[in-house]
Amino acid sequence: NDAGILVVHESAPEAPRGAPSPGYALLDGGELLAGRDAADAARLKPRLAQSRFWSELSTRPLGRPFPRELSAADLAHAHLKAIWKQLAPVHRDVLVAVPDTYSSLQLELLAGIMKALAIPVDGFVSHALAALPKDAPTEILLHLDLHLHRTVLTVLDCRRAPAVLGHASIDGFGLDRLRTAWMQAIADE
Repeated sequence: NDAGILVVHESAPEAPRGAPSPGYALLDGGELLAGRDAADAARLKPRLAQSRFWSELSTRPLGRPFPRELSAADLAHAHLKAIWKQLAPVHRDVLVAVPDTYSSLQLELLAGIMKALAIPVDGFVSHALAALPKDAPTEILLHLDLHLHRTVLTVLDCRRAPAVLGHASIDGFGLDRLRTAWMQAIADE
């Protein structure tokens, strides 16, 4: 998710390929940074940073400080391009885990971005279903997904074929807010 896009390979799903790439973009002097570089620079130039483009994926213009023609989809494109550049020689069949909160329009937009980048997508799967272990218990499970700016709780029914029964989203409470609270608690001490 936007807290850190992570790449895993089917031969070793427990061993991620590289560090997670956080969903940050930063426009500085005409240069667009995405991922870890943007997240690191965002601390020094927070007004030039954007970290909601994955959760608000659309083609609507972003507004200042970004140029009028840039949208969240453009930032997502830049972020995926940076990630794919490192992976393209190795990976061929890509299965993409997506938030349960994405609308069909957002999924179509993501598919279009990935097609434009020539990423060979085999399909999309729910974050919660992708996180299920192979030996998942045969009962109902809860999956808590912490994004940058929201938390999503998904209910999974594993009694037959795993299926998403529903989800609840708490917008405005995510990893970013949690980090701020931790830093404030440390500063208070």
